[in-house]
Amino acid sequence: MVHGDIAARRHQWQKAALFYNQAIDLIADPELTLQAPSEAVIKKIYRLASEAQLLAGNLGAIFDNISVARGTIRGIEFKTVPIPVVQFNYGQIALDENSQLLAPSEKRGLSPI
Repeated sequence: MVHGDIAARRHQWQKAALFYNQAIDLIADPELTLQAPSEAVIKKIYRLASEAQLLAGNLGAIFDNISVARGTIRGIEFKTVPIPVVQFNYGQIALDENSQLLAPSEKRGLSPI
């Protein structure tokens, strides 16, 4: 977890996410971590991993390196919520091609700022 904290302070989000997820993998394996940390600690690490993954902006690469399904960790259930990634072209109000599929239609949608 310390390595994740250091990477997060340096704004190295992909590294932070990887380190936090490694900590979760260690916690989830009862052979490697004989005594589970408290529920509060597990939830904190899970939250930090989730936040770092979002800030990294490259969720696919990070999820490819995760070895444990994140439904339950040591009896604590976590609910996953899919989040659509919508990106704007730099310096413009237009969405990129992939984001146009996820964005609301112009009738419901976004007006220029």
